[in-house]
Amino acid sequence: MNRLVALALVSLLLAPARAHAQESDTQPTWSLLPHPDDQWWSLSGQVNVIEQAHPSFPSPYAGPNSFRAESEHAVSRVLTIFTGARLGRGWEAVVDIESAGGSGLSDALGLAGFTDLDVVRNPALGAPYVARAMMRKIVALSPEEVQVAPTPLSLSHSLPARRVAIRAGKLGAT
Repeated sequence: MNRLVALALVSLLLAPARAHAQESDTQPTWSLLPHPDDQWWSLSGQVNVIEQAHPSFPSPYAGPNSFRAESEHAVSRVLTIFTGARLGRGWEAVVDIESAGGSGLSDALGLAGFTDLDVVRNPALGAPYVARAMMRKIVALSPEEVQVAPTPLSLSHSLPARRVAIRAGKLGAT
């Protein structure tokens, strides 16, 4: 399954990007999947690949969870697919699927913390999982609108100038 997810994301990355300009833009934005203002759904992705290395060094102590003294290198990856939908009346839904894998230096243990935050707690990750599943409700407190940039956790292009935002769901703690 991981290879299938990786292949799909690599295929998207290698596909020719298209320029599109929105009415308010002065320069076109390059994107594989343009997100027009009037589109109710959103699909995007992100690939993080991190390579780390260190040379050998003298160490007076070695244990099962210690940072290893011999030279090593490690590569980790996180593949994320961001999906979302504007449902109307101030409601939005977001579901993000991730797949993390690879390893950090000394298998991401030691140094009283993690040497690679993409391999947090479990360097043997690999199966896709739900990273975020969230509903958001915007309650307008004024009729004035302000322009905002959409993000993976917020799809709106404009919001009430005064508002209350209520979020509920599974949010990543890392």
